[in-house]
Amino acid sequence: MERLCGAARPRQSRAQPGRSAALGQLRLGRSGDPRRGPARRPDGPAERRAGARHPPDPAHHRRDRREGADPDRRGRAPAARGVGAAPGRAAGRGGRARRREGALVNAAVAGTQDPFAASWHDWQRQRLAAATEPHGPAALTLTAWLSEEPRELPALPGTWRAAGTSIVGSGFAPGEITLPGGEAVTGEAVLDDGVTELRAGERALRRFERDGSLALRIFDPASPGRLGLRAIEAYDPEPRWRLGARFEPGEQRREIELADGYRRTAATSGSLAFELDGEPLRLTGTVGPAGISVVFGDATNGVESYGFRFLTVPLPDDEGRTVVDFTRAYLPPCAFSDQFVCPLPVAENRLAVPIRAGERVVLR
Repeated sequence: MERLCGAARPRQSRAQPGRSAALGQLRLGRSGDPRRGPARRPDGPAERRAGARHPPDPAHHRRDRREGADPDRRGRAPAARGVGAAPGRAAGRGGRARRREGALVNAAVAGTQDPFAASWHDWQRQRLAAATEPHGPAALTLTAWLSEEPRELPALPGTWRAAGTSIVGSGFAPGEITLPGGEAVTGEAVLDDGVTELRAGERALRRFERDGSLALRIFDPASPGRLGLRAIEAYDPEPRWRLGARFEPGEQRREIELADGYRRTAATSGSLAFELDGEPLRLTGTVGPAGISVVFGDATNGVESYGFRFLTVPLPDDEGRTVVDFTRAYLPPCAFSDQFVCPLPVAENRLAVPIRAGERVVLR
């Protein structure tokens, strides 16, 4: 699913103008209010000009930060506070108190949880650690689509262009662009299948390809999106959300819409059939080496959770049996940076029921 993620590129003919209508439907959820929380902004006017604007973030970070309390008042299952982190910025008095509280919760968790809950909390800590790595998804500040015409990019020396399947940079001073190990690049800097990352100071530069078009991605450890990430909020893990399922193969080539309105053809491998509280449900997925990848929406989107979520289901046994574990539903990369554009759920994967399990929103 990572390979489906990119930023909007206006000159690609299949991109639709404006934001995706499907994403808008997911964002609204049951509230009907598209104004639940402002969209995150890129790091400055120059970056807004260089990178295509992602549709407004449907994570709905409320100003009073009390989102987890709302479901309780409506008689819904309480949401977990989540595992918090301060990836590099000093916090005020309130932030220190929250981190002390989180540390106490984590310490209590280690001594009292059953193996299922303990395993889930370990997974959540790993997820947050990966998201807040110096060049992890929360550090992405720009996806700049390139053509054969050299162009300047904000905060980068020289000019950058696409050349076949490579990205080429030139016109920078010695030492301004280096390999990850610190070796200075002389002459032209090239990103291709052999050299997958360059550095400009602390920033990481990576190549991204979508349907033959190339973009340069910039990951900045000092970005506000990374430094401000406090937690991944999630529902409390409950074993009832682990559901026996049967995988029914049926490969199809179909059109998938991305969050920027761009459409591409991709293969799906079949559907997962299962029951939730006696109601038969299905999810379409794609088989890969790590499992069956699923993109789904549900009735919590836009109200309690992000606009959609990802899920990886274990590969089925010889009889097609597997387990759909919604407690491991996780946020897509575009929840951490609006410079990603992720695949939206296909129509049959927009469940009408609420799935109060797994990750909910990024908390900043």
